[in-house]
Amino acid sequence: MFLAALMVMSVVAMSAAFAGAAAANHDDETTVTATAGNGDRAYQGQTVTASDVEPLNSNDNTVDLYLGDPSEDGEWIREVDVENMNGGTTGDIEIDTTNLESGSYWIETGDGDLTFSVRTQNLDAEFADGVVTNLQGESSETTLDIESPRSTFPVHISSDDLSGDQLVQIFGVTEDSNEDHSDDGYVVVHNRGSHDADFQNLEAGEYNITVEAGDTAAEDTATITVSDEEVSVDFTESTFLEERSNVAEVTVDFDNADNAFLVVGDEDEVNYEVVLEVTPDDSDDEVTVSMNTALLHTLEEADEDGVHDAVSADNDATVEIVDVVHDGPLTNPLAAGDYQLDLGGAYDGDLTQEYDTAYLTLEERSTLSEDAVSTHTAPAGDVTDADGFADATVTESDEIAAGDQLFVSVETSGLFGYFADGVDADGISLSLTEQDNSPNANPQTWSTDDDTLDATLISANQSEGQLIYVIDYDDLYDGAPEDFDDSLGFDVDFTVSEEDNDYVDDEDESAESEFSLEERNTEWDDSTAEIPNSANALATGTTNVAPGTEFTTRARAPGTFVTFSDVEVTEDGTFSAEYDFSGYNAGTEFTLRATDPVGSQHITANSILVESEQPAEADLDWNVNVDPAEPVEGDDVTVTVSVENLGEEAGAASYDFLLDGESQIEGDVELEGGESDTDSFTVEDAAAGDYNWELLVDGESESDGTLTVSEADENGEENGDENGDENGDENGDENGAENGDENGDEDDSDDDGTPGFGVAVAVVALLAAAMLALRRQN
Repeated sequence: MFLAALMVMSVVAMSAAFAGAAAANHDDETTVTATAGNGDRAYQGQTVTASDVEPLNSNDNTVDLYLGDPSEDGEWIREVDVENMNGGTTGDIEIDTTNLESGSYWIETGDGDLTFSVRTQNLDAEFADGVVTNLQGESSETTLDIESPRSTFPVHISSDDLSGDQLVQIFGVTEDSNEDHSDDGYVVVHNRGSHDADFQNLEAGEYNITVEAGDTAAEDTATITVSDEEVSVDFTESTFLEERSNVAEVTVDFDNADNAFLVVGDEDEVNYEVVLEVTPDDSDDEVTVSMNTALLHTLEEADEDGVHDAVSADNDATVEIVDVVHDGPLTNPLAAGDYQLDLGGAYDGDLTQEYDTAYLTLEERSTLSEDAVSTHTAPAGDVTDADGFADATVTESDEIAAGDQLFVSVETSGLFGYFADGVDADGISLSLTEQDNSPNANPQTWSTDDDTLDATLISANQSEGQLIYVIDYDDLYDGAPEDFDDSLGFDVDFTVSEEDNDYVDDEDESAESEFSLEERNTEWDDSTAEIPNSANALATGTTNVAPGTEFTTRARAPGTFVTFSDVEVTEDGTFSAEYDFSGYNAGTEFTLRATDPVGSQHITANSILVESEQPAEADLDWNVNVDPAEPVEGDDVTVTVSVENLGEEAGAASYDFLLDGESQIEGDVELEGGESDTDSFTVEDAAAGDYNWELLVDGESESDGTLTVSEADENGEENGDENGDENGDENGDENGAENGDENGDEDDSDDDGTPGFGVAVAVVALLAAAMLALRRQN
């Protein structure tokens, strides 16, 4: 029950809030009078009055309201009460027009008809800046721009987000004036136009401002964001450099700003000045404004949306032409020189709330190089745009197989403004002219200038300085590509005409190249006459079709096998089909076939299987050597691992030499036949003992053994000699043997206290054990 009560209270509270927001403050009520004949004109929301009106029906004192003309049958709207009769025969009427649509109305009374008309007032309100700050300074200032076909009327400004006192502060209304209705939650400004607003010291956030005509039903809502961060709009460069005839790009960085005004040029300095409004998709975007220098001089006015082919923006931003200050359009394209760029937060004939300044520098166009044209080919297909060209296998070539695609590219640093959308490529043409024409006849020419050449510009990449045309050359010869059995040569010419193009001064500029159109030709190599019956047998061929072309090949021996292999033509015009013939006998005859995708032409060759030769193999021979061969305690012992390739083919392997389970040397070798390699390591001052070793090759054990370091036997030899000399051979033998054994045992007990390579190895082992224990503890 408690939750239900909360829901009901919430709904009631919201209804009250919405009702309060929708209620208009019509303190400035305007009335008009309905009269006989030509009545007054009221705006929707105003009150229509009339006095001394005789009721149509004396029983209930009402008159009838109609939509239309009294001379015609009108549409009855409703009955209207006649008030203030005071016992007489006439009284007064009041008609609220809030719910009446635009049109002519008449009132039928007891003594005649009264007329009036209703108009709907349109009202649009918007802040000049979508974002302002609450900081001290100009960044908090903007204007509330009000548009309406009605020029003079009171404007009531209110907001559920702001108090009356805050509205007084924002719109600068004088306290205790007729404009200050802060106690009622609104302030008054007058008439359409721009009204100053300052949001300094206001709490950051988004505010919805309701703007109403004080005496009609017209209203609108303007939204503004107040930020506690500084608003800035800046150019990313101090100078933007571009060639005349290209598309110049100017990049603007927005920070907490919803829009900015960009002024290009200065009328006093360069006789050129236009104003653009740039609106980013996000208030923290970087926007690149593109300006086509081949069209900028034509600006006089934009369409109703401010849009013109000369300017555009990226990243879903918009750019609109606000003003063309100079007397335009100009006769000629913009001259080379420096054009000042300025950014500001508002524009009212002058730029206000200035942000940044820079320059657009236009340089003269570079002339066309004579060798700027080249031809390219790609497999037969249908490339119609830049993406398709990028995905295709394209090869530069002056020999085009009939049926393959033909492209013409032009390297140029200028003219790209002519290839933007909506621009005519004035004075720019591409033509093909036959080389071997008939005697006494002029060579035939196909050109884009007269639409006899079917050439489509699929890419005009200014950053790469390249134009790419795809050419449909079906009209250059008779018949289908698969039926073409000739070779035709053509000259290619790209021309910029001095007569028709604004950027050529003295004489035509042209770049030339040539190509030949060839009959398609594919052949199996002579080596395919005999093919080994191996698992990876190869059948190769050559062709003049475009690299990247895919053939389907087939090997077929009737009653024995049929197998297929798809191949692709390489850059050098070869192809290689791989088959598995390991299951078939030598002597089996079969036919090879390659199918060209153009016209499905088949190219065949006869072949026979022959015995496959065993390929030569690598033979890596590994050895482990110890120096000295019989080391004694205290020696420096060097272990060397060597390998030699005893085979004819190259071989490779990885190796790892382990001593008592620890890796000492490891690596990779790659040896041609007859080559060898070695690797080694040295143990200094080796301790006596036995050490197991193993050589791993490619993870498998190649060889293993034990390295023995013998003990030094100095004490045994010395005692044996002394006793033998003193007591004779017998005693010498006994004592020598006895003392030698005894001394030897004592020595062994001392040395065997630290087995292996001695103290150093023991210390390393202890450290490893400690680290392992610490790791387990962690």
